[in-house]
Amino acid sequence: MALCRLSFARVGDARTYNGDTVLTSSRTLHGMHTTWRPVAGGAGEPRAKLPNSAFAFPRERKEPLTDAGHVRGAIARFGQVHGATGPERAQAFANIRAAAAYYGVSIHAGNWHDLMG
Repeated sequence: MALCRLSFARVGDARTYNGDTVLTSSRTLHGMHTTWRPVAGGAGEPRAKLPNSAFAFPRERKEPLTDAGHVRGAIARFGQVHGATGPERAQAFANIRAAAAYYGVSIHAGNWHDLMG
């Protein structure tokens, strides 16, 4: 994995795992809450065995973020997730940004509203 650089709200919000820098704090810049964490085994794990932290929308267990392809899919289908509140969408956007940084996927959206179109 490539080293990813993000702007963080506080020093110490990134940690290195196996030579890769990943998001480790629960809060990112602009106060978006992040729950996403990389999963050992990634896309090879059956969906039912993935922890809630592997999903963009953890409460709904929608949009797994286990590899770059799934991150791109979550971006493309973000507006199709029904029943999510504004705060849940903000959290999902933060989760997608964290996973995108980890897997080296570029996101051009500035906030979750940009993905609703």
